[in-house]
Amino acid sequence: MKIFIKGLAVFGLIMVLAGCASNPTQILRVEVERELVFPIQLVDCPSVRIPNPVTLTEEDISRLLRSYAATNRRCQASLNSFKTFFEERNKLIRETNARPL
Repeated sequence: MKIFIKGLAVFGLIMVLAGCASNPTQILRVEVERELVFPIQLVDCPSVRIPNPVTLTEEDISRLLRSYAATNRRCQASLNSFKTFFEERNKLIRETNARPL
């Protein structure tokens, strides 16, 4: 019985190896299908402290508007740099996937 099992195992191994050897070589192509996702938590958009509306003076309003303007410029610059980076990376991914091997 042991000889039969060993013979069957050897026969199975030969069949597996013969099956692998008879297949032509195949080239596999791997595509990066996933594009980058925008990490909103990395955006630099600071908040502005809003003064008490009851005691708000014209000078406070002026300071608040200047603060909003500065914060807006900083946030917009941050968003633009991220947008440019991710657009370039996604373009590179699409070009890489379109390129033939």
